[in-house]
Amino acid sequence: MSMRLFKRRHIIDIKRVLPWFENRNRVYKKEITTMTFRKIGCIFLAALALVGCGKTEEKPAPDKVAVQLKWVHQAQFAGFYVAKERGFYADENLEVTFLEGGGGIDIAQSVVSGNALFGVMAPEDLLIKRAQGEPLKALAAIYRRSAVVYVSNRSFRLEGHV
Repeated sequence: MSMRLFKRRHIIDIKRVLPWFENRNRVYKKEITTMTFRKIGCIFLAALALVGCGKTEEKPAPDKVAVQLKWVHQAQFAGFYVAKERGFYADENLEVTFLEGGGGIDIAQSVVSGNALFGVMAPEDLLIKRAQGEPLKALAAIYRRSAVVYVSNRSFRLEGHV
């Protein structure tokens, strides 16, 4: 493509740019000024701005979630705290609060009553509460291995199991 720059004007050899315009006796040339390039650029930027100005979706209010911890705030729950600080819950549109546990707190009752949506409890406590008729369900095992061991009398058999 032959292109020459002369004092802010660009001369384009159309014969080389568009070969089907070729005429054996003539060479067509068109002068395009810098102003034309600016106009094209402005039109392009305006079109780009219009495309980028689409409707913005309003984010719904975050769901409030309470997690009943099994003990006081400590390093044992560091993963929960780090996830909150890094915004992982906010990314899922959740506003999470952690309810401190302790000796006198019944985690299962906190979940069943609706005070907390989730509870962190030991697996043996969950089994005991389920046996008492509490409508609880285990969602996740946080630890890879548990130090808890379940034993029963050898003569004890559940009907339909084992």
